Amino acid sequence: MVKKLTCSIFIADLGDRSNSSSASSSHSSRTIYFKNDGTRFEPNICASTLKLSNENRYRFRIVLKSTPSSISAIRINDIPMQYQCRYDDDDECVELSFEMDARQISIAANHGRTRLIIQIDFMDFHHLDLGIQTKFYDRCDSHLTWGQPFRSLIAEAESSSSSLKFNDKNFVLTKMNFLSM
Repeated sequence: MVKKLTCSIFIADLGDRSNSSSASSSHSSRTIYFKNDGTRFEPNICASTLKLSNENRYRFRIVLKSTPSSISAIRINDIPMQYQCRYDDDDECVELSFEMDARQISIAANHGRTRLIIQIDFMDFHHLDLGIQTKFYDRCDSHLTWGQPFRSLIAEAESSSSSLKFNDKNFVLTKMNFLSM
């Protein structure tokens, strides 16, 4: 039996937090952008690139539907994240939230695209890797704000037991769409 998992990803730019008063007063107006890639990029599951500042912190909110079990860990590019979970009444839906500091992410040396991989582990040995093609820019680079305003990302995955590890059950990403404001 194939299990399907859907998730919605929302990301908020929290700024660089170097000056907490200015970061908190202006974070509601920070818009994140993405661009649809041209044909020179290999289209994988998704043909869009998320644009983030390499100096800022970001709050992620992920809503998962049809989860196989409770969440046991979340990482971004193998960096453990402290997270909060909130389950709905029938445990079919879970909302995860956590913050990421972009300065902790290993960015491509040539300022090329980086695969931002959100790794979600479940208590029953299932796991999901959400690979988001991302380009990090300096805060003052005008390319950071080129493209379409990012609203959310919708992803779908199906279960697969192709792993060689005992009791390791992977979800394989089948679709990922960026939504604009």
